[in-house]
Amino acid sequence: MMVLRGLWDHKPTHLYSDLKVPVLFVPAEGPGGVFAETKRSAIEHAVQLVPKVRVEWFSPADHDLHAQHPSRFAQVVHAAITDGFFS
Repeated sequence: MMVLRGLWDHKPTHLYSDLKVPVLFVPAEGPGGVFAETKRSAIEHAVQLVPKVRVEWFSPADHDLHAQHPSRFAQVVHAAITDGFFS
């Protein structure tokens, strides 16, 4: 129960500005609606707070991007590596 309580109380957004490593967000976006708007808002918030961030949206997409869009996902990761984003 303590683990579950810790997960419930954890607020990752409070740690964004303390990150010292680059962050590559690859959010999947399905059909519109409140959840899609909430996700876009959350990513915009992260972009404002994370010191070094890149976002590559996959739309339309589900959760398993590597399985649904393997070529594009590989290209996004490869580009981030080769252009020095993670340096």
